[in-house]
Amino acid sequence: MHNLEMTERGATLIYNRQQGSVWHRLGTPVEGEFAAECVSQAIGDWEVETSPLYHRVQNSGTDGKEFASFKMVPDQVVIRRSDNKVKIGMATKNYVPIQNRFGFSFFDKLVQEGEAKYTSAGVLGNGERVFLVASTKGQIHIGGEDTVEPFVVLDLPHTGKDAAQYCLSSVRPICQNTLNGAIAGANHIGRIRHRGDVKAKLEMAGEILKTAGAYYSEFGAACRFMSGQMVDSEESLRDYITYAVTGKRLDWLSVSERDEIGVRNQNRIMEAQRLFDGGGRGSSLKTTRGTWWGAYNAMTELVDHRIAAGRKKELQYAGYGAGKEIKERAFTQALKHATKSV
Repeated sequence: MHNLEMTERGATLIYNRQQGSVWHRLGTPVEGEFAAECVSQAIGDWEVETSPLYHRVQNSGTDGKEFASFKMVPDQVVIRRSDNKVKIGMATKNYVPIQNRFGFSFFDKLVQEGEAKYTSAGVLGNGERVFLVASTKGQIHIGGEDTVEPFVVLDLPHTGKDAAQYCLSSVRPICQNTLNGAIAGANHIGRIRHRGDVKAKLEMAGEILKTAGAYYSEFGAACRFMSGQMVDSEESLRDYITYAVTGKRLDWLSVSERDEIGVRNQNRIMEAQRLFDGGGRGSSLKTTRGTWWGAYNAMTELVDHRIAAGRKKELQYAGYGAGKEIKERAFTQALKHATKSV
């Protein structure tokens, strides 16, 4: 499943057709590049508003009969949409929502100057999260055969729990589902600050672009390094996969604990092994076959295209939940193993 908002018009999603179909072929495809106006139309013109929170209280009257009343909860508010009044979160009374129209408008200048291109935008759940994905310049080349495309993901949560943020993500075109992968692989980088003047917006957009350049330079170097280091043994690979999936190292555990982990996660571990051994997308490339770069990509494919695909909230799992944690462990450990191989 996808967790996209569904209305009578279909899924609340707009995407560049050139990036391929996404999320079970849902949403509205657009030919070529699209402007911020298309983003607003796709998401809708609703605003995020707050209202007092009440709780039900059971009372007893003088005649002995019980009746219900409602009392306001101090210092708490309900977060809801202005169009349908659907509750999407709760927060303290000091909560100030960042409206969708502001959350993305500061990025328009980069798009207008050709530094980035909008590729998708949509709404998750009932409006709890609104996102926009933009591709940026600087495709990463790994050994001449493999490439990674850089993206910026602008993330506006309206639940009252998380801050608006921008994330950086990278996707191998060979893995397909580019837009889905951009969200699923996003790493939190910084917060979107609520500053309304034009100068501040331009400064924030420039900051994101500068951060992206530095991040992808470092990320690309790490990927190229891993692509040149071979996995030294089946035991190392199994330990790596097990730790990435479970968060536990085999050498820390007793024999009975190892057996328990093996049974509980056996299918995932075996599938990751299969993807690494040639069953994964792009696993036959020279830079991927038998390398720690290949091991890492086996884990991302396991999460994004195997585990998450069978879940009700696919994108939530792969991009913000347990799936994201697996991929973070996978990258850190693959780089660590590759360094030991030198």
